[in-house]
Amino acid sequence: MDNGNDFVFKDFNKAGERLDGDRKEDIIGKSIYQARPGIKEFGLLDVFKRVWETGIPEHYPATFYEDDRLKKWFENFVYKLPTGNIIAAYDDITERKQAEEALRRAEENFRRSLDDSSLGVRIVSEEGETIYANQAILDMYGYDSIDELKTTPLKMRYTPESYAEFRVRREKRTRGDDKPSEYDLSIVRKDGEVRYLHVFRKEILWDGERQFQVVYQDITERKRAEKALWASGEQLRALAGRLQAVREEERTDIAREIHDELGGELTGMKVDVSFLIKSALKIENEAARISLLAGMDSVNKSIDSTIQTVRRIAMELRPGILDDLGLVAALEWQLKDFEKRTGIRCKFFPPGEDINLDADLSTALFRIFQEALTNVARHSGATEGCVRLLADADSTTLEVEDNGKGIEKEKTLSSKSLGFLGMRERAQMFGGRMTVTGTPGIGTKVTVEIPPVETRERDRDQGEDAV
Repeated sequence: MDNGNDFVFKDFNKAGERLDGDRKEDIIGKSIYQARPGIKEFGLLDVFKRVWETGIPEHYPATFYEDDRLKKWFENFVYKLPTGNIIAAYDDITERKQAEEALRRAEENFRRSLDDSSLGVRIVSEEGETIYANQAILDMYGYDSIDELKTTPLKMRYTPESYAEFRVRREKRTRGDDKPSEYDLSIVRKDGEVRYLHVFRKEILWDGERQFQVVYQDITERKRAEKALWASGEQLRALAGRLQAVREEERTDIAREIHDELGGELTGMKVDVSFLIKSALKIENEAARISLLAGMDSVNKSIDSTIQTVRRIAMELRPGILDDLGLVAALEWQLKDFEKRTGIRCKFFPPGEDINLDADLSTALFRIFQEALTNVARHSGATEGCVRLLADADSTTLEVEDNGKGIEKEKTLSSKSLGFLGMRERAQMFGGRMTVTGTPGIGTKVTVEIPPVETRERDRDQGEDAV
């Protein structure tokens, strides 16, 4: 187009025809106002005039052009040729602008959804600077504004434990390790109250730049409920432990009374019968003597049988060998007795070195062992068994294995399996766990693992401090 009064169109190329939707012959010779009446609103004519007067090319920002036929965005470049003509080069950026507008609306909707979210949300830079925070996160901290959140040092917003964990995470991130992306932390509100949050962190694009979205869920009530449940469980375990201890004390007392009192009485009766036998030998009447001796012999055998029964009951109540010689000897004695009573051949593999367990733990493992053997005898149909006691720095492990039909998993978890429940409870009292695995046609294996005392105490302390 030349300068003319209204800048008359002299020529435009095929691309111009496609962009404008006009035929070339319909535009040539017309002024810009005649061809594009709406152009006055955008000041493009002023750009043409400046370029005409100064000769300096100009880039006209993207404009939205609309008349009866066109609704498009254009980006314009205006140059002055040595011939004095003006060249207006323009690019149709309608699709780009529509995409930008759609992105703007999407981002606006996204921000609005964050503003209204019940979850706390922060957008932070890679350096940790807060770029955005919604109302929920401000409410969690009890702050009035995002500026208050930004200006309060992190060390004051976190509990000492969570601040130490944050420093570890930050150090990992400097090394390129952005894990974990999900974790718990404890914060200190403006009013001093401690609350507990579950955090999820992920990388996002925010305003076209790489940032991080951090989502916070207040789990304080859940933590309190967990602590109450944990404390209740600890109390129940303590009560169960106390009941077991009382039961063992009663067993020991009863076993001692049976052994000392009833055993003593039976021994006295045996002495008396022996005295009567000696006296009966002096009876001159042979028939009476023979009859009396036969009766005394029967009584003597009955006393011997009763003494054995008393010993067995006393041993089952509380085997003295457990107190006198320890767990290994007690397991070996019990296994031999089991083998004799059931006919099931058993192998025992004791630990390679002597182990020193406290009396309560030894008793718990022995009772678990007895219950496991009872299950083998009653339900397995096994012909062979194998028992291992292992001990190292990490745990004390008892394994009872048989070659029977193999227990079904559902039965090991059933509330009706009181034997298994009791075994698990005994193990849990010492911070341990019991697993039961059964393979059809191959057998069943019971494994009890008890951690060392130090681990138990540490886990208990962590459980108390979990909330």
